[in-house]
Amino acid sequence: MLSSTRCRSIGILAATVSLGCSTTVRDFNSGAGGSGGDDGASSSSGTEASSSSSGGGGGGDGGGGGDTAPRAALPVPPGPDRFMWQGSQTAFLDQAGEPCEALIAIAVGDRAVCYGGPGGVLRCAGRIYTHVFGPQFTDVPGAPPVAQILISPTFNSEDGNAICVRTPGGEVQCMGNFNSWGQFGGGNSDPSASFVPWGTTVRAAGIATGTWDQICALTVDGEALCAGYDHGMSPVLIGRASRSVAVDTFGMTLLDAPDLFRMENGRAECQIGPDGFRCTWSTLGKGGTVVDGTFADRIRRSSCLTAAGKVELAVKNDPGSSPPPLAPIFTQRPVLALAGNFYTDSICAVYDDGSISCLGSNDHGQLGVPDAQLAAEKIVQPPGSIDVSCR
Repeated sequence: MLSSTRCRSIGILAATVSLGCSTTVRDFNSGAGGSGGDDGASSSSGTEASSSSSGGGGGGDGGGGGDTAPRAALPVPPGPDRFMWQGSQTAFLDQAGEPCEALIAIAVGDRAVCYGGPGGVLRCAGRIYTHVFGPQFTDVPGAPPVAQILISPTFNSEDGNAICVRTPGGEVQCMGNFNSWGQFGGGNSDPSASFVPWGTTVRAAGIATGTWDQICALTVDGEALCAGYDHGMSPVLIGRASRSVAVDTFGMTLLDAPDLFRMENGRAECQIGPDGFRCTWSTLGKGGTVVDGTFADRIRRSSCLTAAGKVELAVKNDPGSSPPPLAPIFTQRPVLALAGNFYTDSICAVYDDGSISCLGSNDHGQLGVPDAQLAAEKIVQPPGSIDVSCR
């Protein structure tokens, strides 16, 4: 459903988009303060954290913001007026329970896990195409600063994976070996060992995918653009949207779908709507309380993050049967963001101190530790690895 363009400001990721009027893009790396979007999230003035190659920035209780700066304490769910994008979480409550705008970008694949460190530095473990990072998180050479991360939902392909990112300024770039339909938007279907621009003049408020056959974007001017299968090798205009662009598993582009608050990261098998984290076989959580979710097909596991900072999981049940019982995971601290992928049982959570905890398969070192399998959750990156200070 495509709604008419309205002249209002909407908070989308790192951008505040005013459609039909003037347009402002907030750069999370600029250090400039500003007002939040429709959700009322506030921003604090001050200097942003500088780029760090160690990924362990921040001191004390971590978070990269020091002991005096407000820090994100709980995640805020998406809603009808607050669409949230795959691979990024920006709306939170701080320690005083006040709206807080911060930025967490993280994505999980079957061969790699990547996140944005302080200053937006892209850090990955595992392997993406020709880049073998090994069992430790490493700065990705030539990568731009990131505000959103998509990793291709691939399975059993040694080097056939890929990554696309959106920068704080709205540029989209892609890298890897999953460009068979031209979804990198560069005019060809060749793999690329370095990041290449998606389009030439695109300034995106967010990017989306369903199964990676297409990559789509909502520009800061309200244009919905797509590249890949059914669209061609360069971004083409699909229509206009004031709130959201999403892609389902059939490659259908959804513009301003009123009952879609967020697509799951990794593959659009499930989505968050008014009733919670819904898949065709079951719904987890309660409406208005689910922040994010992911489904792991290999082990039939659904997981969802709630506004209380808790992660619950369930094993897939048969259609028509009673909802499966829920069990908690990632219980050491409140969780601010969750990332998984359809084709792997690996799953990671970001705690409120900026540390990253993961569990599941680690046969390619994608969880950043040498263990072949993490049967129980383990802190794989220390506090402050992700800057959770409020802007």
